[in-house]
Amino acid sequence: MRSFLALVSMLTLFAGCSSPEDRLSEHQRLAAEYLEAERWEEAKIELWNVIQLEPENGQAHFDMARTLWELREFP
Repeated sequence: MRSFLALVSMLTLFAGCSSPEDRLSEHQRLAAEYLEAERWEEAKIELWNVIQLEPENGQAHFDMARTLWELREFP
């Protein structure tokens, strides 16, 4: 059990070591792939991550609006 907790702690530590720019780039890349493939649920998650990291990203907001429209998630 202790070795499992140690492993989880190490993985969490290493996952948090990537720079915000690297994380932003990866989320943008994945969002673009999901949008291209029309995988709306996955795109929504990645776009949300992009918006969290870069709130002023107009393209991410536009893509999120399109994604929500495709998912019919509007009032």
